[in-house]
Amino acid sequence: MNPDSSLSNPLDGVTTLAARSAAFPLTRAQLVALSLTVIVAAALTFRTSGLASSGLSDDEVTKLRAAQAYSRGDFSVNAEHPMLMKLAVWGSLGVADGWNRIAPERYHLPVETALRLPNAMAGTATVLALYGVAHAYFGTAVALVAAMLLALDPNVSAINRIGKEDTFIVLFFMLAVWCYERGKQVGVTDRSGAQPWYMASAAAFGLMMASKYLPHLYGLYLLANVVTLRNDGGSSPVKRRFFMAMGVAFTAANFALFLPPTWWNVLGYVQGETLMHHGYPYAGRLWVTDVPISALGVPPTFYLMFVLTRMPLVALAGCVVGAGITLGRRRERGYGFLRVMLFFLAVGCSAMAAKFLRYGLPILVLLNLMAAVGIVAGLNWLLTRQTREVRSVALSAACATLAVMLFAGQAQASPHFAMHRNVLARWLDADGRRFPEAGYDYGVREAVSMIAATARPGAVIVSDVPSIVRFYLEREGRTDIGIRSFSVHGLSPDATEQWVFVQDARVYFETEELIAQLRRRHEPVAIYGLEGVPLLEVFRLSAL
Repeated sequence: MNPDSSLSNPLDGVTTLAARSAAFPLTRAQLVALSLTVIVAAALTFRTSGLASSGLSDDEVTKLRAAQAYSRGDFSVNAEHPMLMKLAVWGSLGVADGWNRIAPERYHLPVETALRLPNAMAGTATVLALYGVAHAYFGTAVALVAAMLLALDPNVSAINRIGKEDTFIVLFFMLAVWCYERGKQVGVTDRSGAQPWYMASAAAFGLMMASKYLPHLYGLYLLANVVTLRNDGGSSPVKRRFFMAMGVAFTAANFALFLPPTWWNVLGYVQGETLMHHGYPYAGRLWVTDVPISALGVPPTFYLMFVLTRMPLVALAGCVVGAGITLGRRRERGYGFLRVMLFFLAVGCSAMAAKFLRYGLPILVLLNLMAAVGIVAGLNWLLTRQTREVRSVALSAACATLAVMLFAGQAQASPHFAMHRNVLARWLDADGRRFPEAGYDYGVREAVSMIAATARPGAVIVSDVPSIVRFYLEREGRTDIGIRSFSVHGLSPDATEQWVFVQDARVYFETEELIAQLRRRHEPVAIYGLEGVPLLEVFRLSAL
């Protein structure tokens, strides 16, 4: 149950030297705490700054409407998803409203910031949770490097800054794993003292499922425990209490599950009644996303290409080394956990027809953990012939250099982290358009503001994100402008003026040919994009 001692801690020698120096009288624990504090502060800064730099996405407007319904006592809105994140958004919006009533106008919190702030905070907390998991499995050195890699991963930051449930489910999953592993460690010498840790783990698993209905993560963790059964420390939770704690946490954070409208909404969602269009754009073409024909859906290399073109190169190199180590250590708990989780998550996500970048968040977190294993092991191997103190100082200096490199890359990607690409993208995603989804509906807010200032009364906006258009038109006070769904209704045959939004991320089988004709016959009046990648084209058409 002890962390792998072969991955030595680069802080040991540094602390020894520090303890001998009156100018730097920090203990090892203080040095670790200081390092972790700096890492968490960086994660918090990057995840919370500039949250309103882009307008709300289609999914985020849905969460906003749900939170507003909660304020009216209606908890059945958006019921196909669990409540926990929406409860957090509801609370955040309430706090922001209270703050805006008393604060000077220049300090007001925009609705975009208030809605995304709970996810940004949860994403920051995930850095601490990963540290705990890594420390339980591999020790302090790997834990610090893993926390640093996760804190400064632009892809993770991008997902943590949008109002979707994926960040919350990963946070509570990692918390559950950390608490369970602490229970295993404590249980080696104190089995009764381990039970509170197991109960905390059960509660976290319950909150995980109250964040998003993905119970298979719990099943995969159970499988990882079976794989490493010979090295589990011997203790285990009291099963009846464990599952009771899990159920209580789940129902307390997702009480709308007992409302009849929830089941009608879930049933309609499962039967596809909410699906108004078909197809998913990736790598320059449309793909099907229907589960029964997964083999014909979005290519299984989707997440592999995402990792290769977006993950920092130093983390990719660490993953290569870490993968070799993980495959070689057959029975140790940490490596068994990585092996089981990464294999089944990567294969499962890649085999499904429907794929979205945010679905890859658990994979990204685990890859950063495996990269930390590889980086620490690789640095130790390079310095094996050095004395312990020299090796420790060199390892710490290497980690500091790594931190500076990652920080610079993160700062360069801010605030639109989703558009970050690494050097490999020059060959694999040269034009930055392989993953249109990365734009997260950027430009719609700006386009609506432009149209609201210039459009004639009775004009129509044709778009496949009508909920976003409606929200920002209401904010601009232009309720006289009509809204039309592109994929459902097409162009308006009688509008004297219509503004058509064309987004690469919102091209569907229903609109593919119409968009091609529109681009051949007309020039856009405005183009909105990031990092040289066009994300939204606006066409102005007179009467047809």
